[in-house]
Amino acid sequence: MGDNPEDCPVCLTTYDDALRRAYTMPCGHSLCSRCIDGLRDRSHVTCPSCRVRHAVPEGLQFHLSYTPEAFIKRLNLTVAAESAAAASLPPKDLGGQWTGIGGRQWEAAGLSPSVLFLLQEQEAKILAAISTCQEIHAQLDEYQTTLAGWCQQQQWLENGLQKVIDESHSARMLVLQDESRAVAKKEETKERERHLHAALEALRRVTSAQEALPAIDDANHSTDEAEQRAGECREMFPDVVVAAAARKTMDESTAAMEAAKQVWIAQETSASAIKEPRHQPPAWTITEKLKDMLAQPNLTQAEDLHSTTRPSIWLLLAQRVFAMHQVEGRHRFARITIEDDRLFLHALQDLSLPLGAAKLQLSEVVPACPPCLVFLDLCWPASMHQRVIIRLSPDTPMARQFVLLCSGERGPSYANTRLWGVGDKGLPGERLWFGDYENNDGTGGAALLPNLSKGKYQKSASAGALWGTWQWGGRTRGAQFGITTRDRVGGVWSDVFGEVVEGMNCLRAAINHSDITEVIVVDCGVILKRQ
Repeated sequence: MGDNPEDCPVCLTTYDDALRRAYTMPCGHSLCSRCIDGLRDRSHVTCPSCRVRHAVPEGLQFHLSYTPEAFIKRLNLTVAAESAAAASLPPKDLGGQWTGIGGRQWEAAGLSPSVLFLLQEQEAKILAAISTCQEIHAQLDEYQTTLAGWCQQQQWLENGLQKVIDESHSARMLVLQDESRAVAKKEETKERERHLHAALEALRRVTSAQEALPAIDDANHSTDEAEQRAGECREMFPDVVVAAAARKTMDESTAAMEAAKQVWIAQETSASAIKEPRHQPPAWTITEKLKDMLAQPNLTQAEDLHSTTRPSIWLLLAQRVFAMHQVEGRHRFARITIEDDRLFLHALQDLSLPLGAAKLQLSEVVPACPPCLVFLDLCWPASMHQRVIIRLSPDTPMARQFVLLCSGERGPSYANTRLWGVGDKGLPGERLWFGDYENNDGTGGAALLPNLSKGKYQKSASAGALWGTWQWGGRTRGAQFGITTRDRVGGVWSDVFGEVVEGMNCLRAAINHSDITEVIVVDCGVILKRQ
């Protein structure tokens, strides 16, 4: 671009008040009338100065820049007068047929009108080509930005796959260690069995009272030691951590492979459409053509989410379905995934959506009130993610609040909170405490809804009961809750508003972890009903 404000930034020719008048675009920068005429077949123009893209109005009705035009005319007259005075020549009228650098040279050369017409025609073609180059430059900028986004998304996917591989490797190491322990115990058991056979043979060979007493003592010792070893094996095997880790990683790996398989199948069917895109208008930009080539089936309403048609299943398996909700003035998104023919809506997060993502309103998919199913995904060091599924009872404010804190609809959620306490560990009535989304230590967790104590709460002494702790220890903790992991004896829990239907083994394993505060709710959400 030139540094002279009196020149058009495209053709670098000085503005005048005849053939090259200055027209102002919405961004404030100007083009000459010749370059504006070159846009008649275009729907958009990119400003060569600031790269802002503008729609070309009907009839090319950009506004004339009268003030700059008058200023430039006066400037040109002044320059011409100074030049003429220096050369002892009278100033020439610059408001006539001179149209810039080329125009001045052609005028001075005294070329014929036909030659001037040909020169001007070629000049217009060159200026149009310059404008085209600038337009393509802007479109390639947009495409480069898109490619950078794809690279970032691919890196995110690779990191996710690597996480699955790492978890699978850790689980395999746990399995191998437990296998080694089992082999060692198996050898010990065989050795005990040999001792028992020897003791049995000694008993059978007894022929006198003197021989009987030592044989009986040896038999008692061998029997007691064998029973002790057998008890140790029963306590050691199967290891709940190893079994849970193996099952979790196998499920995750199988699900990942199945999802990848479905995506491959879907891409096989759509590959020809991508390789041979439909006929496109010649005026389409690079970005518009790209969007058309990558166009994929989308969801238009909540009912489509529950459809078993190929597009909706493909989008769910590819994890491209999101629920959208505005929280505190900004949009947040919740992933919707499919596992075991159930739809899981995960807690709202600040996410960048992948290309071709389908969006639905959160209010369209989340149940207005219980009964419904929610889930908590727990994890702690040396363990895999394990899921706890809870059925919430109807007609209680605490259950309605629990849905809000699992979805994050009001802002806070149970995601990334810690378990902070255990009661009566190993005894009847054993229980866990969760839900301090503010302080993560049992001192916070303000209520989201009023009048939590009013509702049709139940009473239960059974393991798996979910109960509220909104007023406990002299403090109000409206969002906190407890889950019973062993049946209670001699009493019941009141204020019960739900029950664990899957994942009790996960909760009991969490209690046995050395530090309960290392157990984290890494994710949570609501299970959506299939129609």
